[in-house]
Amino acid sequence: MLNDEEHYQSLLEYYPNAKNKPATLQVGTETFISDDKTVLGLLGASTSPYIMLNLLEKAFPYKV
Repeated sequence: MLNDEEHYQSLLEYYPNAKNKPATLQVGTETFISDDKTVLGLLGASTSPYIMLNLLEKAFPYKV
């Protein structure tokens, strides 16, 4: 378990220009769908089929 400062130092290894010190890193899965449903995304370190299917249902309700 890392504290906020350790998270920030870890972030700097991958993104040296990070300026939001101390950084707060969040873990989780994020989904997004544009209002017209032409763009959708699923972001996360590990994603489950359940979350993916829910995203597809929201984006393409007439096909699922």
